[in-house]
Amino acid sequence: MRFRSILCRGFWNRQRNPANDTSSEDFREIGDGSSTTATVTEALEKNKDQRKKGGLGLLELHKPSEGSPNDISADIVFVHGLTGGRESTWSRPQSEPWPKTLLAKSLPNCRISTFGYDAEVVNICKMASQCNVRDHARKLVQALTVLREEEPNNRAPIIFIAHSLGGLICEDAIVLLQKDSLAAPTSTSSRLWMGHLSMMLLGVPHGGTALATRAESLTVLFPRPANKNLLHVLKKDNELLSRIQEDCHAAINSRPMLGLSPIHVKCFFEELPTRELNSRQIVPRSSAQFSPAHPPLAIYANHADMGKFEDANNETYKTIVTYLKRWIREAAGPNEQ
Repeated sequence: MRFRSILCRGFWNRQRNPANDTSSEDFREIGDGSSTTATVTEALEKNKDQRKKGGLGLLELHKPSEGSPNDISADIVFVHGLTGGRESTWSRPQSEPWPKTLLAKSLPNCRISTFGYDAEVVNICKMASQCNVRDHARKLVQALTVLREEEPNNRAPIIFIAHSLGGLICEDAIVLLQKDSLAAPTSTSSRLWMGHLSMMLLGVPHGGTALATRAESLTVLFPRPANKNLLHVLKKDNELLSRIQEDCHAAINSRPMLGLSPIHVKCFFEELPTRELNSRQIVPRSSAQFSPAHPPLAIYANHADMGKFEDANNETYKTIVTYLKRWIREAAGPNEQ
């Protein structure tokens, strides 16, 4: 019910201060975003589209037409960000998600899935989830474990493609896989940790975002409890955000000593500012950088649109596919290249 709640809040703020109405955009633009809602009819139509494209858990978008799951080249898993959806974050309005329409053609031998979780901060019509990043990371790990539980011979690499907050969830999921491997060496989670892992990070706020503090202050306007856990982790100089980074880097750095393959990471930042927020970048280059060894590439889009591609000729799409193919070849080994 995100659009209805945004519309109500925007109306209230306009009555109080019609000359300075930007607060109704804050939650949306930190997350997956959409164009400003102009009318009640348009808002309700978009709200229907969100319900249709929403959903929780792992949704399969594509699988190879031939062979068994053990024969797939890779499991590619998309993870949306704050206020996003497992399909809407990767889709233009009234269209199918590009992982299904484009990537499935570019990488037909891969299984492509998208993971959904309750990423709403506030909701007028129902209670917002109070889960934090670790809770959602655990659910992601559980979904992958269930997926691979019946495929003991499947050694295909797992590649995460994540937007914004979703990247922090993927990084924490890697930490959990390592912990699970130590606690239960023969478990499916351990098998996933011992295999090939990679991350493609789009606008992930490793250094936080200044807009999180402002958005958190707006939650007092709502009659129902807000999920401040998801906003809190996005603040600059946040201790929890630092912990996620430190633990993920430690997990990645431990792999060579264990004789495991390196975890590939490629990150991107938004080249364009968000117009509705006084033309500011939500996650600038400095925040999108995973580490000095992983300088981010620019995507010619704002934060909300950087995960939406219309066709296979898009330069960023071609770059992403190039890296995916490279990682898949490396995981397959020299005999398959």
